[in-house]
Amino acid sequence: MRSRQLRIYGALILIICLGFALRLHELAAVPLRGDEAFSALYWAGLPLEESLSRIAAIDPHPPLTYALFRLWGTVLGGIEQEFALRALPALGNLLGLPLLYCLGRTMRLAHGQCLLLALIWALHPYELWHSQDFRNYALWASASLAAFWLGLRLVAGYRQPRDWALYAAVASSASLLFYTELTFLLALAGCVLGMAWPEPRFLRRMLALQSCIASLPLLFFALFPAPALISGEYAGTVQAFAPLDYITRFLPTLLFGESWSSASPAAGAALAALLALAALLAWRQSRPAAVIALLAIVLPLALLGLAATLRNVFHPRYILPALPFLFVLLSLAGAQLSCRLSRRWRLPQTTLVWLLHLPWITLALGSLHAHYTDPSLHKAPAWDKLGAFLNARTGAGELIIQLAVDPAFAYYYDGVARDIALPSQPGQSAIELDAALQPLHAQYASIYLVASEQAGWQNAGLVERWLQEQRQLVLHTATGQLPVRQYLPWTVHAQPSDGLVARFGDSVALQHIELFSQPLPTGELLLWLEWQALQPAAQPLKSFVHLYDADAALVQVMAQSDMFPHIPAPQWQPGTAFRTVYAIAVADLPPGSYDLRAGWYDPASGQRLPLPDGGDSVWLALWQKSAPA
Repeated sequence: MRSRQLRIYGALILIICLGFALRLHELAAVPLRGDEAFSALYWAGLPLEESLSRIAAIDPHPPLTYALFRLWGTVLGGIEQEFALRALPALGNLLGLPLLYCLGRTMRLAHGQCLLLALIWALHPYELWHSQDFRNYALWASASLAAFWLGLRLVAGYRQPRDWALYAAVASSASLLFYTELTFLLALAGCVLGMAWPEPRFLRRMLALQSCIASLPLLFFALFPAPALISGEYAGTVQAFAPLDYITRFLPTLLFGESWSSASPAAGAALAALLALAALLAWRQSRPAAVIALLAIVLPLALLGLAATLRNVFHPRYILPALPFLFVLLSLAGAQLSCRLSRRWRLPQTTLVWLLHLPWITLALGSLHAHYTDPSLHKAPAWDKLGAFLNARTGAGELIIQLAVDPAFAYYYDGVARDIALPSQPGQSAIELDAALQPLHAQYASIYLVASEQAGWQNAGLVERWLQEQRQLVLHTATGQLPVRQYLPWTVHAQPSDGLVARFGDSVALQHIELFSQPLPTGELLLWLEWQALQPAAQPLKSFVHLYDADAALVQVMAQSDMFPHIPAPQWQPGTAFRTVYAIAVADLPPGSYDLRAGWYDPASGQRLPLPDGGDSVWLALWQKSAPA
């Protein structure tokens, strides 16, 4: 017996180590998403009294969430490291592995089944996604599971004062981590009523304790976030309620994770039918355990749907603690099915249960591989690279307009240029945006426009269109999936004649060169040239910039950019200055030294405009391309 227990506990420890490794693997590989950055800035980064008085009204969560995250930020001494921040939910969620094993044992599942439950928790893509997310969901999932298990222990007869105190403390903590924990309190109350009805004294005591626990978050809810909710300012932040989403979005996500977060109605219906069959098999295997699992799955789902008819809160993460009971249901179904199969196949039932779960384990591993390696599944775009790019490029007196209204921008950008969010709300009209942009246009010479509006906003594209009409686009690149544009006024001041760099015929002169030696994130070398018109040309002219290998014996163009000026050459007025922008593709060039030369030509004939010394292009600079680090 002792050696068997050692094997069981040894297997559980190995599973815990696997879960630990998976939760820390690539923990900081992806930058914080918007909600995570909000948690870092306003939960962990603000004094607790400010979070409770100001942030709770716009991001409603119970007080323990704010206190715990603020404590973590204080322990870390700051909020600068993604790995350290995400370690909190990763470690907290890891507690779910032994807790789920204990829950299975309390529900009288075999040791092998309980180890399988722990393995599923360790591998489950949705648990892992949230355990690597700096929010309260992964912590709440473990706390809720612990509370449910301790509640079932009370029902099972463990009723010493320490058992009551432990349940009260853990259940109170879970209810003060997330509001929808109230649905799981109701599910546990249903289990208590069904299992302990012959014990009225215990029943009264247990339900009274649960009522007190439920009143804690409700009291906080009434004191702090209620005004925003009553006035309608907080409408929720996710999709509106749609009953079909139960089978097309919730089931795939809860079973297989974010990479399987949607399914066709037919596929969703097939999953629902399989789950109904699993529920029937589980019922035949163990009616009490099946009832507990179904209550903990169906009741929170139904109550969330009811709440979602009032606010946009319909998302699988809001019933994350239902996952363990979904695992239990499937494990019970596997046990029942293995019992029938063992009559034909001479294999131990526990082995058959594990084999029946092998398809899910295979799909989960595939989903995990995609989670770690597929860029399209990354939870956030490259906010860190955008912040680094703007921190290095922008300066005082410049303006950054952020279109996405995403807190991740504020987390990663700490430069000296002023930054604002515009449009700040989906309902801002073109008239309101114009009124906001006009003074900014007058105040700032350089305006950056970054990211893109959130999907579905009615005013999407209005700010970009306004700037395109009023200003010259002088930079267009992207960091990952995040666009970056820079706009300058069209007006360029003419230089005195003695300040001109080179004259091309009698038509145009170069007056200023601005080369950005560091290529853009998309691999182009950015160059601005300012020209001064001397007199109108008889025909349209086109400018060029060529890159030559400075060390090559033969003269060969390695890269180039040609363009017409925005003012056609026949319309030039003497003394008028203008700017041309060149983005020269240099990503594929080998490291080395390159000469940049510029000139003008007639595109109809190919004839270049001459310089006073007889040349046809002016040397601009020597550019060095470094070898990759």
